[in-house]
Amino acid sequence: MRILKSTPRQLHIEFPEECTAQATLGIVFVITALLSLGLVLMAGGGESLFFLVLSIVVAVYCFLEKIPYACLIDRTAAQLSILRRNSLGQQQSLIYSINDIDTVTVIRNVRRGRPCSTNVCLKSGGRSRLMSYQSCATQHQVADRITTFLQNP
Repeated sequence: MRILKSTPRQLHIEFPEECTAQATLGIVFVITALLSLGLVLMAGGGESLFFLVLSIVVAVYCFLEKIPYACLIDRTAAQLSILRRNSLGQQQSLIYSINDIDTVTVIRNVRRGRPCSTNVCLKSGGRSRLMSYQSCATQHQVADRITTFLQNP
């Protein structure tokens, strides 16, 4: 996590580790798919074919899913932008009015995998994931920094 800009009007936090973790996961599944392909060609088993298809589907998903990598809060525009991109370089911005934001929360996951996830919760009841690959402590730091920025005009 890096704070790229911190002024009374703007806060720009970048967490590129989110994309790195997702890309690494995609590469692992590509390697798994290649190993499964080798097993299918050598042994011809249906079980290997299942793992081949599953690995390909998960790898494609990992490369196509847009992962948040930065957050920009601008008081002048009264907006919070979550900047997202995938491993193929496609980008997307999710823009929310500061007035629509209820809380920024860190939720501890009870299942295996990602230990926590940080969400921007809207007054309308909607939510948008901000980060989930970082340690819980790092996510709490980001959530606290954003909450403090939003509460202190």
